[in-house]
Amino acid sequence: MYDSGMKRGLVIVGAALILSACDAQVGDGYRGEPMARFEGTVEATSGAVPLPVDAALLWQPRGTATVATPIVVEKSFPAHFKMAILVPPPLDVEIRGHAEALLSAIAHDVLPEDLAAGRGIWGEMDDPRVHFFERDTDGLLAREYGTLKRGYHLISHTPLPAATQAEVDACVASLAMYGDQTALCKDRLLAFREVEVPMTTPLVLQVSGP
Repeated sequence: MYDSGMKRGLVIVGAALILSACDAQVGDGYRGEPMARFEGTVEATSGAVPLPVDAALLWQPRGTATVATPIVVEKSFPAHFKMAILVPPPLDVEIRGHAEALLSAIAHDVLPEDLAAGRGIWGEMDDPRVHFFERDTDGLLAREYGTLKRGYHLISHTPLPAATQAEVDACVASLAMYGDQTALCKDRLLAFREVEVPMTTPLVLQVSGP
């Protein structure tokens, strides 16, 4: 079980991010071994990005962040990063024991209400996405994401060709034991292919100015 004393509020300093030239650091919320690690590069694509920039996991719906510290980029791009996720996501972003986030670059000291309004976000990585499962997947979650262990996962999110009505009907029929899952079939199962990728996959977070 996860430590019941873990801080899981609206904004959690829950990940440690370091530049390759720096010594490893962790935030004040450090409570032991990281639950997950990944690394990659932050690149500037266009515009003058206001520095410094922080890394964050922006949980869906947007506005709730697990903020990565210390600062990702202080002086120049590109910048290599290593991220360690130390705690579970905020409880209020989980649905059926599952939460989904975009790795993002955000303005330093941005307020939660600004994130919710889409302000102060300089870049988001749409694929792969960061997922958290409170328990081993089963039922509808296993149907959508496969059989995965509890914890954090990187999952590739690839659009699929438009499904036919026959495919939708067959999908709904196969899930009849869970009630009417028409929306799940049309909007998720037949719309996207969700495939786990290794946590060692190099990530590229592209950042652009306003």
